[in-house]
Amino acid sequence: MRRINIFVVGIVFFVLIVFVNFYNYLKFADFWYQGDEPRHAMNGVLFLELAERLLSGKLPLRNILLYIQDFYTHYPAVSFI
Repeated sequence: MRRINIFVVGIVFFVLIVFVNFYNYLKFADFWYQGDEPRHAMNGVLFLELAERLLSGKLPLRNILLYIQDFYTHYPAVSFI
């Protein structure tokens, strides 16, 4: 019982810290002003689309590198390569 309570307190504390950081970021940061932030966003788009295609079976595992290279030719803001 005590272990569950410590776990719940840890989860609540983690969510609170993430929320405070996210709120401060939205309040004080400008997404398009920084040079790296759009690149990080495009990296997230790359990995999201890659995961979607892999999990749906539309992309075989042997074609991952070709997919990433093709994605980079269309969206050169990707900084993963």
